[in-house]
Amino acid sequence: LVSSPLFTETYYGEAAKMEVTQKGSKSYCKFTDATWGTGDFEITLNQGKISGNGKLKIANPHTPTAAKEYDATLSGTMKSIDINVPGLMNKTTIKWRFGKAPENIKHTGTYMGENVFAVMGKNFTSKDTGYSFLVNADGTYSIQVLGQKIENTPMGNITLGAYTINNVSYDVNTKTFSKNYSSDNINVEYKMGEGDKKGTVLRNANIKGTFGADGSLKVENSFQFGAMPFPLKGVFNGNIKK
Repeated sequence: LVSSPLFTETYYGEAAKMEVTQKGSKSYCKFTDATWGTGDFEITLNQGKISGNGKLKIANPHTPTAAKEYDATLSGTMKSIDINVPGLMNKTTIKWRFGKAPENIKHTGTYMGENVFAVMGKNFTSKDTGYSFLVNADGTYSIQVLGQKIENTPMGNITLGAYTINNVSYDVNTKTFSKNYSSDNINVEYKMGEGDKKGTVLRNANIKGTFGADGSLKVENSFQFGAMPFPLKGVFNGNIKK
């Protein structure tokens, strides 16, 4: 799992490796991953805990032969290691965990695509928007609905701010999630046409979605806000961003 202030925690597969070796009185750890490069660390082992400093070398995705080296620290246990890289994207954290990832963890990250809204019998598209997924301790998702703009509706352009839906249940067997979040009292900033920006609590709000094996996502999200007498019904289709 990898995260930084620039993107939410994202699953990067199960190919990353950690190798611990000893040479004389010193211990070393080597990290390798196709996307996040190679890290070499001199470490201290103390009652099952690991800590150390080293370098992480990451290839440029546009120029594979060019690589940049970053100072990095490593800490954790033999089965749970974090690599912190302060100079990479405003502090990147790589979380390496031994064993198979739980199914819900595999879908963490941000999905970008288009949201098609049905408004008064007509469809309107909001481009370059999406959803971000984080896993809670109880296995549910916290889902951030990214801000979006729906243009040229009968009420003019509608701008919706980002908001988060917490404790959304996930079904491992069907790879689906759903929640009626009407009672969550989620307040969202919005703007209709040339009017002022306002805040309102979402009503009659429901979300459900399905993850695809190819990194795709389909979400149906409907709600009412402000003085609108009818719901906005959005259907999102997108893919995970990496």
